[in-house]
Amino acid sequence: MNRFERSRRVRGVACALSAAVMFGVSTPLVRPVLARTDVAASAGYLYLGQALVLSLWWLASRRAGRRVEADLDRKDLAPLGLGIVAGGLIAPGAFTAGLALVPAHQVSLLLGLETVFTLLIALAFRHERLSGGAWIGIGLLLGAGALVSLPAGSAKETALGTSLAGSLLVALACAGWAVDSNLTAGISGKDPTAISLLKGWAASASYLGGCLILGRQISALPGDLVTLLVAGAIGYGLSLRFFILALRSLGAAQTTALFSTAPIVGFAASVAFLGERPAAGRWIAFLLAVAGVLVVALGRHEHEHVHGEVAHEHPHIHDEHHDHEHRQGTESAAGHAHAHVHGRLVHTHPHDSDQDHTHRH
Repeated sequence: MNRFERSRRVRGVACALSAAVMFGVSTPLVRPVLARTDVAASAGYLYLGQALVLSLWWLASRRAGRRVEADLDRKDLAPLGLGIVAGGLIAPGAFTAGLALVPAHQVSLLLGLETVFTLLIALAFRHERLSGGAWIGIGLLLGAGALVSLPAGSAKETALGTSLAGSLLVALACAGWAVDSNLTAGISGKDPTAISLLKGWAASASYLGGCLILGRQISALPGDLVTLLVAGAIGYGLSLRFFILALRSLGAAQTTALFSTAPIVGFAASVAFLGERPAAGRWIAFLLAVAGVLVVALGRHEHEHVHGEVAHEHPHIHDEHHDHEHRQGTESAAGHAHAHVHGRLVHTHPHDSDQDHTHRH
């Protein structure tokens, strides 16, 4: 692995972990608000926060006038639209409804199921691969999800709604986000800010507009509204942007494996900030989730592989995978974006399932 690939991997890991921390902390922040605000309206405000912060980011980058990211084009609309439906419409509604029924620490651990679903889809349909030990990690994460779905002995937790219905709603949200992650991985070479803000505006308009049409309450206390907007801006907007950057460098499987630290962060934050006291079984699930993340994230992948000839557009630097010529003045040390052609290349090195390694195994 040369220095450019190492640098790309480090950036990808940093982006995935940053996204995980932002999203993980947002779960316990939102939980108290749901007791006072309609769950559908809450989802709309979360995505409104995402849309607003990323729109400001996008406008600021456009004013700077530097074209480092590749623009979306017509062929990207299908995966973008399907991703919006799965991850921006179905998933957030199911998530906020489930979060309203069960304690935040339980929901945080159930979010580990997103890792399992994303990995399975990536393996089956995107031909990504992980090390053999990663399957042990998947098993541990599944075990953690199953354990927190069981009713706890505490009457207090039962009163909070630790029901199978709440767990299934969170699992549905995880499945929606998993589909979205794999679809977005296919267009992760394009502008991550544009992708994220379009998802935010679509989801926000759908939920808040739907509430108005159906006569549901959209009002929220000023403090609750600020909480939802800030949690959406950071835990959904900035988190999603960093997640897409990680997808670009690592692929859906490895990115989601690292992002699965989000449930651990959320669990710890729920205990620290909300004063929740999980039953013993929840702590066992927490330890299983930690072990599962470590096993999946530390896997290595190396073999001889073939890069077929392909023409596409994404941000890149000139390395072994990018030896094409272009107009003078286009290249920059920080990277640049333009349409280019990859020639056929056969070699062996450690790699992730990034945008330049989408080969079959």
